[in-house]
Amino acid sequence: PETLQQSRGSFELGLCLHLLEHPDSPALEKKILLLGSSSALTKETGLPTGFMSSIMMRELSRLMKGRVYPGTRVDSISGWSNKIEAIFEMTRRLDIGILGAMPPWMAAFFRFIVEKTGNPVRTLWPHLSLLLHSGVAMESYREEIKRLVGSPLPAFKNGYAATEGNFAI
Repeated sequence: PETLQQSRGSFELGLCLHLLEHPDSPALEKKILLLGSSSALTKETGLPTGFMSSIMMRELSRLMKGRVYPGTRVDSISGWSNKIEAIFEMTRRLDIGILGAMPPWMAAFFRFIVEKTGNPVRTLWPHLSLLLHSGVAMESYREEIKRLVGSPLPAFKNGYAATEGNFAI
């Protein structure tokens, strides 16, 4: 199991690395959309138990909590279709600069946006500068995601995680 410090640090380290490579990026001035499991946690021996992404949402630093969507706001919504509709409605008017998700979830959410709006994702979020992905290889999804986002393309950053926690970006 990873510690709370590791969980907080791995996400924020990814942002720092992006900013080092792209110093002009407005990433931290914008909102962050993280598509994770968004499920309620249980407790075992007094510790939160559940999907790593759900635990991470609850353990973000104060610096990140107000910037990250949906956070825990959709935990009680059942069904993927209902969740993505709620997340879309919650974020469609926000200035999203970073989106993090497993590639299949990212592609599915972007397809939903394009179907809903009739426009590329870039039209909705013109300042989207970074796509953080992990969990599944991006290569099978990269071309579709590029097509759905439109240009200019955001940077792609892969996070490497295991059951034990995040260990590389």
